[in-house]
Amino acid sequence: MNSAKRDKNGRYAIRPWSRRRLLGAAAGLAAAVLGLLSPLPRPAGAAQPAPQDAIPFAVFLAKMDIVSSVQAFDMRGPFVLGAGGTIDLAADDVTVQLTNQTRTASITIPKGSFEKEYDWYTYYGVLGGVPLEAAVVPFGGGRYAFEIGAVGVPNLPVGNPVTVTLTIGNNSGSVTVNASIR
Repeated sequence: MNSAKRDKNGRYAIRPWSRRRLLGAAAGLAAAVLGLLSPLPRPAGAAQPAPQDAIPFAVFLAKMDIVSSVQAFDMRGPFVLGAGGTIDLAADDVTVQLTNQTRTASITIPKGSFEKEYDWYTYYGVLGGVPLEAAVVPFGGGRYAFEIGAVGVPNLPVGNPVTVTLTIGNNSGSVTVNASIR
């Protein structure tokens, strides 16, 4: 049994966030990546190649926290679609894959599962017994920020480095990061 609780609407609340906190964090990361502030250094490790038919993101960065005692993770960051890339969260699956040398965890949010709230998209639910929250925030011009968190994830990597892959429809990006592990 995991420690996730339901809110007043019956949704699972893994890590409470507010629109202002999410948008503020996403805007800060996106602004730095897009050159509006001082640039962020690229995370350690080389980007992994995208699947054969995927359109690679032009920019993909991720920051990740893992709590190994409850098999939980939270990751967030910006991405910019590559040339010819488009996303439609009503028609595209969203897959997150986390890999290290010994373990691989993968979660797919089915197409049509995201709900539009204001100008951003959210998902609250349980997939395969795993409570999950996700948000995708569009900034225009193919620029986005994301945050995804889950508790009780089977086979979650608990050592560094971790390769994070985000796939939305046929758009994909991978980066190797050193997660904050507790």
